[in-house]
Amino acid sequence: MIQAFKRDDILDQLQRLKIEPNAVKFRKLNSVATARAIVADDDQIYWSLSKHLVKAKTGITAALWVLIKDGFFFEPAPTPVPNRSKFLLNQLTSPKFEIEAKSRNLGPTGLDKPALVKLLIRS
Repeated sequence: MIQAFKRDDILDQLQRLKIEPNAVKFRKLNSVATARAIVADDDQIYWSLSKHLVKAKTGITAALWVLIKDGFFFEPAPTPVPNRSKFLLNQLTSPKFEIEAKSRNLGPTGLDKPALVKLLIRS
């Protein structure tokens, strides 16, 4: 589980994956920088899909993910209550935003998504 790995665990796994026969493109990846970037990302505990890892700009692209996907899996942490995670709030749909806001006695009408996310983070 990528969220529970320490930097050295991720580094070891990346290095191991580089010796796989089909990993020619992957060998150019800076494993140390990538492992540091993954561990340093505060939102990584909530990652549930490879696209989250790619969007976090850890050095792993969608093309590289195909080469290493067998070495990692995701098991995200439960959503905190109240949810003040910008990462998780940005993934909510409009109906779920309304439910989250109403559960905190907030009136979300008229706010755009970025403003609503800020409001929910602060409340």
